[in-house]
Amino acid sequence: MGLVGKPLSGAEGFEGETVWYDPLSARPFVAKCIEPVEAGQPAACLRTVHLPGQIALTYRFDASLLPYWKTFDETLKPWLVQIGAQAGQ
Repeated sequence: MGLVGKPLSGAEGFEGETVWYDPLSARPFVAKCIEPVEAGQPAACLRTVHLPGQIALTYRFDASLLPYWKTFDETLKPWLVQIGAQAGQ
């Protein structure tokens, strides 16, 4: 199964925002995406990952990359190792 998208309420100030998540995982992938704020700009998403040592990492990515969500953690691993946020390979 893939990601499930739940649009947020515009009445609560979240117009054009959607939360995407993996409903079947014990430690799910979750990202909040927003439509472009300015014409000509791409839609963007934010994701927060909790790492060892009480560290949280929030990163932004182009919404067009959302279909590749399953590869994000492995792709980020070398950078996380460099900053000491994850054990070496």
